[in-house]
Amino acid sequence: MIKQMHEKIIGGLKKLNAEFRENHKLKINTDKVRIGRSNSVSYIFEREIAKILSEKYPQYLFLVDYPISLLDADNNILTYKNGDETKNVQPVYPDILVVSGIEVTKSDSGDYSSTNNNSQVIALLDLKIDLGYVDLNYI
Repeated sequence: MIKQMHEKIIGGLKKLNAEFRENHKLKINTDKVRIGRSNSVSYIFEREIAKILSEKYPQYLFLVDYPISLLDADNNILTYKNGDETKNVQPVYPDILVVSGIEVTKSDSGDYSSTNNNSQVIALLDLKIDLGYVDLNYI
């Protein structure tokens, strides 16, 4: 089981590396167009890890880059003071949010619906991946 998960993670890293290489090919550097940064490919890794985890733990729902509003004890959006002004705390976006108690079903038309059965956050996963250009051929 551990070996299979390891192989899937390595496969995800290889896919991420291929995307990184392709991403750098798309950079345009001419007299008129300069691109300073590539688009992030970390979302590919996040989705791959969520997919692997969902296969191993089908009882949970895995939400990738999903906004979470922070609530106070009365279920109101959490606020803070900025001088005389009261502002809402901005939502957070964990890389992967693991939730139990939510059933997701797909209709015949392809639409998804969910049923909340006393849902509970199990984990917030914040993945750190900044490989830059890494040659994974040695793996």
